Amino acid sequence: MNAAIYAIDKKGNHSEVVLFMNNLSKKEKARLSRHLNEFLFRALTSDEYQIKVSEVLAEGGMEEDLTTHRNRRLLRRLR
Repeated sequence: MNAAIYAIDKKGNHSEVVLFMNNLSKKEKARLSRHLNEFLFRALTSDEYQIKVSEVLAEGGMEEDLTTHRNRRLLRRLR
């Protein structure tokens, strides 16, 4: 499952978000589908959320299997 969005705000600022996901279970795909639009909206419209996402990604480990306890904890922090 992949997602990409390119947006230009009213001030002319350009933003891009590209997500590449693989080896997702059916349950993970369904959950991701339910929350993807909210994530993208928040990532594009909230400076605070952008900082939060950057901090979580900087902790690393996201390239591993999403079913691991560590990654579930990191993803919960993004809610």
